[in-house]
Amino acid sequence: MISIIDFHERNFAYDAFVIWDLNHNCLYASKLYLKYMHLNDISQISLSDLNQEFADLSIEFRNKITIPTLVLKKPHGCCYLLRRPMTYNYGLHFANIFPIFNSDNQLIAYCTRAYQMKNETAIFNLIKKIGKHNSKHFMTYPSDNLTERERIVVFLMIIGMSHKEIAVTLSDIFCEDVLPSSVSVLISRQIYPKFDTKVHSILVIKAILNGFFYNIPNKLVSHLPKVIFVANLEEFYDSWQDK
Repeated sequence: MISIIDFHERNFAYDAFVIWDLNHNCLYASKLYLKYMHLNDISQISLSDLNQEFADLSIEFRNKITIPTLVLKKPHGCCYLLRRPMTYNYGLHFANIFPIFNSDNQLIAYCTRAYQMKNETAIFNLIKKIGKHNSKHFMTYPSDNLTERERIVVFLMIIGMSHKEIAVTLSDIFCEDVLPSSVSVLISRQIYPKFDTKVHSILVIKAILNGFFYNIPNKLVSHLPKVIFVANLEEFYDSWQDK
């Protein structure tokens, strides 16, 4: 175990890397992971003991990442929603999970290497290269001038929901009747002006560049499972092959 930690610190110090025992207690956490999660030290602390947010995630995680799963000796990937301390919105994260065996080939622990799936910088540069647009046309806009409801609507627009579907979702979240016409008014009179556009596609592009797709509003996530999926990495990457 010491050799694994030493190897990581010498070669991959900038990884968000954590080693857990089979009871899901932390044995080691990299400095970058602690900084990213706004934590000081979590040695010998269970994921479920950090706070309620982690407790909810831990329950779902334990049901997916079990000892029989780890004994297979195959790395897995886990996609999950997590709201970091000191933040308001949820981020979509992906973690590689690797089992650790001793010299007697016995499973003794597992490690996770996590990162937030936040790629608006790459998308920004991709759009510029494809369309050869002036970068000022795609300037990002601060999200703090949007209400919670507006943030939710923008996210739902990004994923392609119609005004009718957005109205149904808002009705469920806020426990009130929301009409498609009121959604249309909200978008045209409040959201479009804040993004300095009247074009749906331009609004979506600006919203993605500003991170709306990677920071999911709290109330939109509250009824969703925190663990989105767990997959064998070999099968997961095979599914990406061009058909």
